[in-house]
Amino acid sequence: MKYYIIPACDIAMEVNAEDMYDAMDEFAVTMDSDMNAYFRAVTEEEYEEIKDKKLWEARKKTQVDFYIDELEDNFDIPEEDIPEVAERAYECYCKSGSPGYGWAEGLTEYEALEMAVDEWEEENGEDEEE
Repeated sequence: MKYYIIPACDIAMEVNAEDMYDAMDEFAVTMDSDMNAYFRAVTEEEYEEIKDKKLWEARKKTQVDFYIDELEDNFDIPEEDIPEVAERAYECYCKSGSPGYGWAEGLTEYEALEMAVDEWEEENGEDEEE
């Protein structure tokens, strides 16, 4: 069976050193002899799942960042509520058109954002006509 050796975590290790060469030397001297502390072996299927998950996480971050920018620039939402409304907009966009949600089929990104803003306004007693 084929395995892929991948980093065990996405967190960088901090090393105090004079330059990058000294940093690598310091790391080598202090590293754990058990390579499982740094790497893990995964099957080809697991590796594909990991890659797909990372792509979706990056896609979500890009879209949520878009929503945050739009909320900051074009909507009157308090700063502390913007991340929550942006996440809600992302959920609306992803679930639009799914059976059982009762939403319009295939919302655009901006329609999903407007839906999330409308929901926030309803929950917070905001009136668009004020």
